[in-house]
Amino acid sequence: MKRTSLIGLLIVAALLAVFTTGPVFSGEVPAPHSSFAVDEEGILHYLDREGRRRELRNETPEYTLRMLRGAPVGTDTGIRFTFTDPVHALVLTAGTLTYGLVKEGDGRYSLPVFLSRTEPIRSGNAEIPIARRLGGKYDMSGWLKSKRGTLGYRVADAGGRLLYEGRVAFTGTGPFQVDTTIIAGPYISLLGPDRVTISFETNRVARSTIEVGGRKIPGAPGRTRHEIEITGLSPQTTYTYRVITAEGRHTRQGTFTTAPVPGTRVPFVFAYSSDSRAAKGGGERDFGGVNHYVMQRVAALAADRGAAFVQFTGDLLNGYRNSPQRIKAEYANWKRAVEPFAAHLPFVVGIGNHEALLRAFSDGTPYGVLVDRFPYLTESAEAIFAGEFVNPRNGPESEDGSAADGDPAKMDFPP
Repeated sequence: MKRTSLIGLLIVAALLAVFTTGPVFSGEVPAPHSSFAVDEEGILHYLDREGRRRELRNETPEYTLRMLRGAPVGTDTGIRFTFTDPVHALVLTAGTLTYGLVKEGDGRYSLPVFLSRTEPIRSGNAEIPIARRLGGKYDMSGWLKSKRGTLGYRVADAGGRLLYEGRVAFTGTGPFQVDTTIIAGPYISLLGPDRVTISFETNRVARSTIEVGGRKIPGAPGRTRHEIEITGLSPQTTYTYRVITAEGRHTRQGTFTTAPVPGTRVPFVFAYSSDSRAAKGGGERDFGGVNHYVMQRVAALAADRGAAFVQFTGDLLNGYRNSPQRIKAEYANWKRAVEPFAAHLPFVVGIGNHEALLRAFSDGTPYGVLVDRFPYLTESAEAIFAGEFVNPRNGPESEDGSAADGDPAKMDFPP
């Protein structure tokens, strides 16, 4: 009864948000937007050339990454998911949950083996019955013996549209517990002759360590997003590494080959691509705003041809969103598509116009007036992109100093 009441409240709140014309804005308007203002009720607006007031459009997203991850918890018989986001008053009222075991370390690329059977999502809730569905001949990872395992799961809406693919590590044989899990990554970045950065994300704050070349390199404590730089490596050398979290129950592994010393005349191959936005055809071709089907094949082809790195220059996603949490879900889907290969092969990613993150103002047209989302340092397209990837930091900090700079003593433009 309590759960039904919560879902009901979320639905009512979502409906109220849809019919509210001006979301409350708290923050500072950048100086270049001299015609923008916040009124006494906290409504962000601007005056057009005719002096007409144009208000900020509703910013309630269709879904968020928090909602799609499902906040998994252990039960007596499996793992229960709750696909809601109370912050945004969102609930996935109906859909399907596809799932299967992941056998970590089974081959170079560890992927889930999904069952043909699915579980329904009803009023935001679903449960994977591990003991009943994944035991016996279906225990391809040996979780019954080791009392630990990893599930892969895919979330689809009521129309069958794929929205998200996740991972969850568990312990026990019933009752079950959700373990510390590497839910994204590892990814290889900033690869040089003597160093590399390995990044990944965990489902909770956790200690992390990377084992490589007979060394153990600890990560910074108190984080869910981990970036660990490894130095003192030898040029043109292939290393195998292992990422370990918490007590070491959930691990992932990969390889990388360091770059040659600058000036060394060694031939190499690299891959180039761009524009992996969702396409027609359904299924993995439109996987939450990303062409997962093609993107994973681009990554596989690059690995097969022995590419030293992949340069991917923009338009990863459908994008053009007005919610940071909504666009983060699309980024998660893009990174999931390349993840098996990006654990071995660096992806150097650039931002494109479709990575736009906006504030939209009603002006009587379908798209309205669109501006880069602010505050710039925390919510711009550039800020979100920088938080999603580990890229070099030698670019310009800002476009301040232009004719539109309203305050030369202050950063008024996105970095």
